[in-house]
Amino acid sequence: MKFISIGGNESKKFDKLVNNHPAFVKFYSPQCGHCVAMAPAWNNLSNKLDNYTDTDLYVVEVHADAIPNIKSKCTADIQGFPTIMEVKPGGLKGKEYNGNREANDMSEFIINELIKSTHSSKKHSSKKHSKKHSRSKKHSRSKKHSSSKKHSSSKKHSRSKKRSRSKKRSRSKSKKIRVDTDV
Repeated sequence: MKFISIGGNESKKFDKLVNNHPAFVKFYSPQCGHCVAMAPAWNNLSNKLDNYTDTDLYVVEVHADAIPNIKSKCTADIQGFPTIMEVKPGGLKGKEYNGNREANDMSEFIINELIKSTHSSKKHSSKKHSKKHSRSKKHSRSKKHSSSKKHSSSKKHSRSKKRSRSKKRSRSKSKKIRVDTDV
């Protein structure tokens, strides 16, 4: 995790940063009273997120003067300051942060909405990969068997699929019944 400040004439730097990396971004104006008031909390975020230094996420503050020259789509709807949001790779707008402007609240949002969701989607995609990989191993093992054995095993496989489908149906029916009776 990196903490970065984008000055008024560094719009290209911002576009480069968010092109390939997710970010938690605060767009601010130094003349805005709310921005000035939340500055200590924003600066304290690095302390709150010490345990996540190896995370691929930028925490960025962007000066209002840089906004007109930023090409990323995330700046299209900024109407006031501070505007705090998730920016997805490619500069796309993610979830807007509307919580308290305190370090604890912002760090919870970063951890729960950005870090954990990113890790869980990576785990989910690696599970899909491992399932595909195990299927391909099973498929390669079945090629070793003779064609008659393959035919009988495919019948068994189709029977077991039918059984599992009917079990799922009966489970879902029983769940529906339970829900209806609890009401």
